[in-house]
Amino acid sequence: MRELVTFCAGEHVNRHVRAGGLQLFGEMIRVELGNSNGVDSGTGVDSHSNSNSDSMWDFDSPLTTSTLRVLRSGLSDNWSQVRMAASVMLRTFINCSGVDKRDDDKAKSVMRDLIPAMVFNRFYLADGVRLYSQENWKILTKINNNGIELVGKNLDLIVPFYKKMATSNNHVVRESSGQAFGELAIKIGRNADAKVYSEALAKELEPEILPALLDLQNDESWPVSTAASLSLGDFVLSFPKECKPSLPLLIDRWMDLIGSQVWSVREDAAISLGKTMLAYTHADANDRTVSMVLNVCRGLLPSAMDQLAMTVSEWKRNQNDAKSHTDTQLFSCGSLAPKGPRRDNGGGFVSAGRIAGGCGDCMVNRDREPWENSDGAVYLVRELAPFLDDKQVVEIMGEVVAVMEGSYHFPEGSILRATVFTCLPEICTSLQIKRFKNLVLELFLPEIVRTLESSRRGGMDETNISRLCVR
Repeated sequence: MRELVTFCAGEHVNRHVRAGGLQLFGEMIRVELGNSNGVDSGTGVDSHSNSNSDSMWDFDSPLTTSTLRVLRSGLSDNWSQVRMAASVMLRTFINCSGVDKRDDDKAKSVMRDLIPAMVFNRFYLADGVRLYSQENWKILTKINNNGIELVGKNLDLIVPFYKKMATSNNHVVRESSGQAFGELAIKIGRNADAKVYSEALAKELEPEILPALLDLQNDESWPVSTAASLSLGDFVLSFPKECKPSLPLLIDRWMDLIGSQVWSVREDAAISLGKTMLAYTHADANDRTVSMVLNVCRGLLPSAMDQLAMTVSEWKRNQNDAKSHTDTQLFSCGSLAPKGPRRDNGGGFVSAGRIAGGCGDCMVNRDREPWENSDGAVYLVRELAPFLDDKQVVEIMGEVVAVMEGSYHFPEGSILRATVFTCLPEICTSLQIKRFKNLVLELFLPEIVRTLESSRRGGMDETNISRLCVR
């Protein structure tokens, strides 16, 4: 019976059978030891706080071997419902076996085997899997509050697991991998109390982490790409010395994403460049990263001037033309179904074995438009502001105003101007109010007034944002 359930839960080709097998396996664990250890057979939750501290679970038993086998498979399955069923079974196993409270070597070895997937699934896109996995982690660490220690001691297993997930044919898994890597940079790389783990993480950067994240950044699924971009920025900020050899490539990648068709990708690339400037300016006052980014930003800002003129009626007609949108989607429908493709190391695509076409086909996209370079450059100006002197601030803000004035010949110009109005309050904060008023405010007043007055003539997309900016 156990062999049959193990096969169904871990190896069956049908995901529904795997999910059902995991549920049945959890019931087998409850029946065998749950009731005798004070575990509610319906929920798998402890009926008293120390009920499983003296568990009779035998970690050398065939049941343990089968349990670990199906958990390893289920917790890294491509399908969300299978991961969810495995997460529920994992909690049952923890509660029934008392593995989190036992101090013997065998119990520690079992937990060490499960920790990489437990940590990873806290970032899974599906709400049920993510929230349930976060609660599982709280249960595991609530006694000693030792989450960072558990991760640090198991980096040798966690990093390879994250790297394996980064090569998945499921875009959701790849996106989660990018986010999970970023947590390592923040929670361990910047934690003064985790210096020994930070040093171990630094050793994994060059051979393992950076190549994995660079591959993810080159992914054809934009949520995957932007998650990797943000994580790379976090690693540069946490480990500037170790990331220095890869800096030219990283900056080129971020600069390319500044002109992406997706606004959040543009903004996240700018945020990562801001972290990079902070990291190297803090380490070396003479570092030229800021001047390099500033020069590129100035080159991108005027791009909107080259946007083809188009009336609103022409734009709407194009939006409603089915032929204009056939095979040109870039954005995701939100489906959690596994779908590719992902790039391999040679720049080619690794297919998920599906027929091309539809919103899951990331090999088709529309061409970038000039105004998107300007829009991304505005986000970059926001990140540059804290590092510029008064003369540079006045010059770059004057160029932003010029772009706004020259963006009325195409409908997307309202989006570009809205981005400027959204960024201005943050620029004001970074420059400090008095400096902003003396250097910048007067430059933007004509555009703010012009936008507010446009609301009397039917309004524009950026009107409400400009009002917020005025406040």
